[in-house]
Amino acid sequence: MDVASEIQKLRMTAVRRAPFYGDILVSLSFTEDRSVPTAVTDGAVVRYNPDFLGNVSEGERNYILMHEVMHVLLRHPQRGKNRRADIWNAAADYIVNSILDWDVRPVMRRVDIPFERPADGLFAEVDRSQSAESLYDCIVRDNPEVAGDGGITVRTTYREGINGEKKRVQSPEPDLFPSDSLSKEQETLLEERIKSLVRRAAKQGSGSFSAPPRLIEILDTKKPDWRVLLRDYLDSETKDDVSYATPERKYLHMDLLLPGHPTEDEALEELWAFVDSSGSIGKERMDLFLTQLYRISKEFHCIINLCFWDTKVTDVYRRVFGEKALLKCVPTHSGGTDVNCIYDWIAENHVRPEVMLILTDGEFGPLEPGRFLPYLRRNTLLVLSEEVDPTDDMKRMGKVAWLKESKVR
Repeated sequence: MDVASEIQKLRMTAVRRAPFYGDILVSLSFTEDRSVPTAVTDGAVVRYNPDFLGNVSEGERNYILMHEVMHVLLRHPQRGKNRRADIWNAAADYIVNSILDWDVRPVMRRVDIPFERPADGLFAEVDRSQSAESLYDCIVRDNPEVAGDGGITVRTTYREGINGEKKRVQSPEPDLFPSDSLSKEQETLLEERIKSLVRRAAKQGSGSFSAPPRLIEILDTKKPDWRVLLRDYLDSETKDDVSYATPERKYLHMDLLLPGHPTEDEALEELWAFVDSSGSIGKERMDLFLTQLYRISKEFHCIINLCFWDTKVTDVYRRVFGEKALLKCVPTHSGGTDVNCIYDWIAENHVRPEVMLILTDGEFGPLEPGRFLPYLRRNTLLVLSEEVDPTDDMKRMGKVAWLKESKVR
């Protein structure tokens, strides 16, 4: 089999059908190298063994190639320096494979490009907010001593933290080989080249098969738009639903209003939005948040429950449908600010939010351990109305993002 021709076939097909990935595949260098056992990258070039890639299915070959591409885009070879190589490689593989499974595979299948997991690989239920660095720390914690047999202990799921089930696996065939010859200046240039490549590809792939919002957020900003993270979460919850056959469900322009209103029977998720009504967030910013919330709920057929809070939860509007109805929901009280009152109200009313949003300007006093409910962290998105830096308390509450007026694709 002529593997180089198969790679070119993937490139050209992706350019036509999935232009974001196609543009990236065309822009990166793939080099035949029989000295490597499978496929590897130094962060600039992907090298592959043609005998290995020639003996797997087309879907597996495409998955393996995109696996290396993601390592390049996420700069895993460079970021892994000064870390134990086998564990870093494992952590990076888990992160990359989660992106391939959640973000890439649905697109490839929709456009009839073969794409399937290879027989060998590291796969686990990784928290989608987790970085390779934090996952590396988790694996190091479970491997206090260097294993003599080349194996490492990992957890089958990382969503449950230290409670995840452990198992022993063989360390993966290494595929990250950072170049020691690059100066800091050259590494900076490489990083900027990758970011430029992704931005250009995102423009090429605008529309139904554009860049995964999660990848853009990882690469291009330290202050993500809250809509990107919420859509990413809702996508993950519905990834196996038939809605994947409808492109706009995942890649619709965020500011486009879709025709038709969701019914309660169609609703997939219940969103609980807790809005700071102490007076620190102006009406214009509050209305911006509510309008954006409505548009997301309409896209994903969600039910909205809206609560206003200051030192206590004062106004609760359940199962709100429609933008006009949402904007008519107003607070009747304003006072100080105590974010702990949200957790008090949830506990008292026995509410279990599937998705919880907290809109705040960031000024809400200390988080009290006796009142804070840690189990809500996984499904909580803290939305900051101002361009402030997140505190440790904010990070403990959940994912942190910002309210922005810019259009999100």
